[in-house]
Amino acid sequence: MSKLRVGILGCGQISSIYLKNLTGIFSDRIEVVGIADVIRESAEKRAAEYGGLRVISPDEMIEGRVCDSIVNLTPAPAHDVTNLRIVEAGLHLYSEKPLALSMDVVKRIDEVARSRGIRVAVAPDTLLGAGVRTCAEVVRSGRIGAPVGSLGFISVKRFDERYMNVFRGPWLDLAPYHVGAIISYLGPIGAVSAISRPARADGEGASLPESARTMENPALTGVVLEHRGGAISTLLASSETWAYVPTLVVHGSLGTLTATDPNMFGGVPRVRSGKESEEAVELLPDFRENSRGVGVWDLAGAIHESRPAVLTNEAALHATEVLLAGIESGKAGRRVSIESPG
Repeated sequence: MSKLRVGILGCGQISSIYLKNLTGIFSDRIEVVGIADVIRESAEKRAAEYGGLRVISPDEMIEGRVCDSIVNLTPAPAHDVTNLRIVEAGLHLYSEKPLALSMDVVKRIDEVARSRGIRVAVAPDTLLGAGVRTCAEVVRSGRIGAPVGSLGFISVKRFDERYMNVFRGPWLDLAPYHVGAIISYLGPIGAVSAISRPARADGEGASLPESARTMENPALTGVVLEHRGGAISTLLASSETWAYVPTLVVHGSLGTLTATDPNMFGGVPRVRSGKESEEAVELLPDFRENSRGVGVWDLAGAIHESRPAVLTNEAALHATEVLLAGIESGKAGRRVSIESPG
């Protein structure tokens, strides 16, 4: 098959694993034709690490017709402007989460993409990993019976201004992994109710400036997710615990699934039925190790074969709406309905 010409926009820390995989194990479908960053030195450093890749400006990457698709790895606050520019330029888009920080922009991106036949996919592509796929298969198979709901927790100990402002805190940085997996297991979400609060001035968050202690980037968010199929999930995202602590448990009428960390590709899922002890579930084949970039690889195959990608435009819209509804609900103190079908 002809390779998808891809440009990498944003050369921060996460770009390393993307470039390693896209120029390595996924190079059968992908040709990285250029990398760009607003700090040119960052792009030049990455270019040297991966075989002297071509360094271009962000404007040239978006407007210069040098690629077919852009992988946007820029920080979250840049996504509103950048992702809209990318689809308006007629380029396929794979974006790190979130797609945008405003639902008006999210809807505009979706409208432009649909009108021009452009593919839009949003991380995490851990949803293509063996861990999440295996857990989804356990639920679909009926092994734990009719789904009742799930309980999730995700946290990171990271009280610094850059994390809260650039990555917008744990809800928009870490929760997307859990939200994506929960949707995979229990189906689309119809409404979100959240309680949020900013970092506490009387705790470790006291060292943060006011700009990093707002309801736009809460340090603690608890949500109730109402699935359209009848299940109910709860999820807590925090930046105030002692360490990175991911848990996700799915309950059904016949048993319980202790799921893998949705931020990882592997792991050991475990099922417990009745009074029996937990039983490990063998992972499905493929993508058991760190395979970030597999979403771009699948997107390339989908474009070439004229088939839906695993990470569809519809999934990007739905997951982003759910995440932004968590922020809106926490600020307004009310239940927020989700419009997108998922």
